Amino acid sequence: MILIILLVLWINSRWNAWFRNPEEPPFVSLSVPSRILLTWGNKGEFSRILCWQYDSIPHDARVELITGDDTVFIAAQSHRIVSRGGKSVFYRAELNHLAPGETYYYRILYPGLQPTGSYCFEMPDTTDKKFSFVYFGDVQDTVNGQFPEIIQHISQDYPDAAFYVFGGDQIERPHDQYWDLFLKSIDVVSREKPVLAVTGNHEYVKGLNKKLEERFPSVFPYYLNYPAGSDNCVFTFNYQCAQFFLLDSDKGLLDLYKQKNWLESELKKSNARWKIVVLHHPLYSIRGKYNNYFVRMMFDSVIETNGVDLVLQGHEHGYARKDGKDGKTPVYVISHCSPKEYRHELNDDMKKYVAGGNRFYQVIHIDPYRLKLEAFTGQDSLIDKFSIDSETKLITDGE
Repeated sequence: MILIILLVLWINSRWNAWFRNPEEPPFVSLSVPSRILLTWGNKGEFSRILCWQYDSIPHDARVELITGDDTVFIAAQSHRIVSRGGKSVFYRAELNHLAPGETYYYRILYPGLQPTGSYCFEMPDTTDKKFSFVYFGDVQDTVNGQFPEIIQHISQDYPDAAFYVFGGDQIERPHDQYWDLFLKSIDVVSREKPVLAVTGNHEYVKGLNKKLEERFPSVFPYYLNYPAGSDNCVFTFNYQCAQFFLLDSDKGLLDLYKQKNWLESELKKSNARWKIVVLHHPLYSIRGKYNNYFVRMMFDSVIETNGVDLVLQGHEHGYARKDGKDGKTPVYVISHCSPKEYRHELNDDMKKYVAGGNRFYQVIHIDPYRLKLEAFTGQDSLIDKFSIDSETKLITDGE
């Protein structure tokens, strides 16, 4: 009886965290095409997708794409979403068969509207295998928060970063106000640099049968057309000498098992020099020995035995790093860039750990011979760095 009472009390204390979805405040649809984001396409390394929002009813829209003396017009697809707070229409235009090393200029056109501003993006040069990208864990920023300022100065400090990757929980809740915060924050990079993200638990609508809120794959539509289906929100893409594998760690056991099989199959097919996995829940937690146990149970052996070099994770609102056995890969990194703080339970396996009270970001530099990660606080203090040799897979610690 005592155990039953304790169980009931525990469930009652966690009920809102597990099942309550705060009401979405009413919002007005965007009066001009806004929240423009460039991301990966589904047709290989030289494809991209442009997505944006406008109005509450669909309109004919197209993208004007210019390179050199060549101009093409690409029709956009629209998708109307009716949420608890209002209505919005999401658009996406698929830009396929882009040329290596080219610079493309684009703007969005609607009949009867002024065109948007003109923006540009560059495609990678296949002769140069060297690149960098920026990684953020959870953002979940507050109104008038610090994240816009942080990403603004990162974009200035690392103008050559090829793209940006987010590790889930980009938003506090699946509400328009929080998507607006996030997308306005990143528009300093998102119109001209590809942005990619994995799902976090805060992108889900909570409940006994929780589900991914449909605005997420509309903002990151590379999931929609991927052959594995949008149900699992998995995706893989190549960039130069690296291949990335994006997972959805918020699913139940059956879906996690399907993702495990998908990941193993894709890793075995890969001939990339570097293999990088991104997911929200850390395999090795800093919040408890058995935290995220099923995620570790599903993915750990696949990652350990199939040549993965780096695993980028979020969720636990701290910075931590776990190296592989005998100082070799894979390296597991946890990070966040959120004002939220959690209580941590230190794990003896962690090579590095930095307490809460900080926001973090990572810059990863890659060439065919070395992968180097530098971890910074939001105030640009270097807190960790390491390198991996591509041949030996040995991890070299920096300062």
